[in-house]
Amino acid sequence: MRVAAVASTVAVLSLMLAAPAQAYAKNGCSWGSPNVNWFYSGQDYGDFKASADEAANNWNVTHVKMTHLDTGPFKAYIQDDGNSGYSGWTEWECSSTQQTTRAESHLNTHDTVGVEYGEKVAIWAHEFGHGLGLNHSTPGNIMFSCAGCTYQDFGKRNKPQEDDRNGINSLY
Repeated sequence: MRVAAVASTVAVLSLMLAAPAQAYAKNGCSWGSPNVNWFYSGQDYGDFKASADEAANNWNVTHVKMTHLDTGPFKAYIQDDGNSGYSGWTEWECSSTQQTTRAESHLNTHDTVGVEYGEKVAIWAHEFGHGLGLNHSTPGNIMFSCAGCTYQDFGKRNKPQEDDRNGINSLY
């Protein structure tokens, strides 16, 4: 009986002391350095460029340092994709060693012209997260498949959350 009580206590304590679950997901690639240069290309319509700047700076609380330059391997832009169902999109290329060589993030103006500034920041932050190496995550995180939902449903979150930050820090 005493052995069972001790075993139960040990089991409960091990559950209480366990590390938090990791909900972040990686896309298989990352930049060769935590210093990532990005640039905004094309027209600046309204507050799209300013919201992209803020979103990039929001990732700088991690091991990554996103620096806005006039050119670079990571491009951000806007375009009208029509009623595609996507507020934003990111594409990236990786080398055979799983290093990102190029990334492009864009917001679909068809879906984002009328949204408030903070939600644009959330969508840019989500798209930049893909370009930095993260895949979709769980609700409440900026990498949830619907960044606008994270903004609207979780207290106007537009910054990487703890799980997002842990994911990036595991890559860099």
